Amino acid sequence: MTEKIISFKHVVKSYALGSGEETAINRVSFDLKEGEMVFLTGHSGAGKSTLLKLILMLERPCSGRIELYGQDISKLPKRKIPGMRRTIGFIAQNPKLLQHQTAYENVALPLIINGFGPADAAKRVRPALSMVGLLNKQHRYPSGLSCGEQQRLGIARAVVTKPSILLADEPTGNLDPSLSFEIMQLFEKLNQVGVTVMIATHDLSLIGRIKHLLMTLEQGRLV
Repeated sequence: MTEKIISFKHVVKSYALGSGEETAINRVSFDLKEGEMVFLTGHSGAGKSTLLKLILMLERPCSGRIELYGQDISKLPKRKIPGMRRTIGFIAQNPKLLQHQTAYENVALPLIINGFGPADAAKRVRPALSMVGLLNKQHRYPSGLSCGEQQRLGIARAVVTKPSILLADEPTGNLDPSLSFEIMQLFEKLNQVGVTVMIATHDLSLIGRIKHLLMTLEQGRLV
């Protein structure tokens, strides 16, 4: 039986706001199984980014339980968070590439941080660049790449560590429809090799072209 890789159980996340508080995530419960791909939709401010931050352990829930690989991360000691976070790849709307480093160096950075030597890093960096169609541009700097190529470079950097989970927050927000579909096809390719994928997006027309699980947030609630 396929194992649950992400599990939310009655999760609540609120923020202080003036004299009161605002609830960003309101008693959300769901299970995402290993190897699934899901779109997370909802209006601006519905709680999509907060939900991703909770999975990334950048935020802690106020109540409820969040499990990754069957382990409760809701109260995970801070010293254990970096190790757990290394199993998750993350792609933002703006990939925040290092402008003074080449495409190759941008993708290699997570590996270097994790202690890989140059030769071992190369064995992962080149296949990652090839997967996103940028191997022939590995020596270019981000300024010499198009918006779509920069986003693909961000994907290569996110997956070079071979994460089990890939999260993306509005990854096609700055791209035109044809480039957006191209990026989504890359996510599908990763999902087909076993990566669990969750993509937060408000692009309903794009979702309609790609048939996968759909979760919708409305004012912090899963509907």
